[in-house]
Amino acid sequence: MGDREQGGAPKANAPGGVILVADDEKNIRRTLGLVLGGAGYAVLEAENGRQAVEQAGGRIILMASRALAGEAS
Repeated sequence: MGDREQGGAPKANAPGGVILVADDEKNIRRTLGLVLGGAGYAVLEAENGRQAVEQAGGRIILMASRALAGEAS
């Protein structure tokens, strides 16, 4: 998805920045990742809130998540 460094990590210097998409439904994560990646954002994906927090690492400008998403939302 989007602009990535070797090993799959998103580039922190992507033109639009980094967006974390957290959702328990893979199709929703994939669709949002394709749309946001096509708009110039680097995209991280997480299956739940817990994974999202672990991946954030202070480099996220926006996190997209459903309010009722699964674990630790």
